[in-house]
Amino acid sequence: MEKKTRNKLLLILAVLVLLALSCSEVIVQNDTASPVRVIVAMPGESSPETTVILAGDAEIFLSDISGTYTITAVLDEAWRDNLRATRDEITLILLGNLNTIDQEEISRLTRALGKINDLLDKDLNPISCSGEVNDEVSGNVTIGIHLSGVGLAIRCD
Repeated sequence: MEKKTRNKLLLILAVLVLLALSCSEVIVQNDTASPVRVIVAMPGESSPETTVILAGDAEIFLSDISGTYTITAVLDEAWRDNLRATRDEITLILLGNLNTIDQEEISRLTRALGKINDLLDKDLNPISCSGEVNDEVSGNVTIGIHLSGVGLAIRCD
């Protein structure tokens, strides 16, 4: 390889490394058992990005400037589908085994059905949090299930 070509490649590589080092990043972690739709507004972006983060996965969002980011989380339709499937399974267990399972188990499964129906009846509103990022400080966002067991919880660090 010619010396001029090699020097140009090294210069391009050095510029790319400097650009990468000057990026602000936000890591969004989905700690729920279902996909969550997130709307990400990074510093300097004219319109937010919407994506689905699968259960247990994380996504990294980058911005070339420092500033405030906002993350909004919305339960995906797959979450409701999962609840409906769980409700159907519990119903089948109760109907198929009513004579063979004890009263305590029937009571527990019936309470679980009530909670599932309550969740499906609720209008679960999106939740948001914001934070500051720069080339030295990353944003870390965790999405989980609210302590009440109803809806999402979100934390921006």
